[in-house]
Amino acid sequence: MLYLLQPTGSMWYLYKENRFHADLPDTGISISLSQEQLIDALLKGSFSPKIPSA
Repeated sequence: MLYLLQPTGSMWYLYKENRFHADLPDTGISISLSQEQLIDALLKGSFSPKIPSA
């Protein structure tokens, strides 16, 4: 696991497949991304990391 997603979910790196995997359990959706797709999504504000609570 790389990091938790905001508001819920987790981002994984699947090294055998060389893909990133966004797991969104509330919606039942899983999204597989290449490195370029993840970078584009992050620049557009998608799959942002969850900010740790104080």
